[in-house]
Amino acid sequence: MRTRSKSREYALQFLYQMEIRKEEHSVETFRVFIENADGKEEAETFTEDLIKGVSEHLSELDEIISDCLMNWDMKRISLVDKIILRIATYELIYNIETPSKVAVNEAIELGKKFGSKETGSFINGVLDKILKTKISL
Repeated sequence: MRTRSKSREYALQFLYQMEIRKEEHSVETFRVFIENADGKEEAETFTEDLIKGVSEHLSELDEIISDCLMNWDMKRISLVDKIILRIATYELIYNIETPSKVAVNEAIELGKKFGSKETGSFINGVLDKILKTKISL
């Protein structure tokens, strides 16, 4: 698995753990997590960037996602899907290094791996709307 793909997977796992435990992201918690991850050295920096970015912009990301949901409410979205959408939206809006197509494809792949069988198409639809909104700004 490519390093950045692995980083996105680690970010998903870490942010999921923090949500389940109702904990704030901390440097120490991240260090313990990354020490136990495979391939940690290569993926550590980008993983940390994603986690910090999502954490720092959480309310804004949730607002952007919520505005692009059609006939859905954020409360109805599974936690895994929500975190994948947050990571991808962060990359689309704030991480100019990642091409939009890559961010969307990576999110779809994460959804297929960790979500339900509908997750990939759901994520694709929401991110497509976010991209269209971003382009029109």
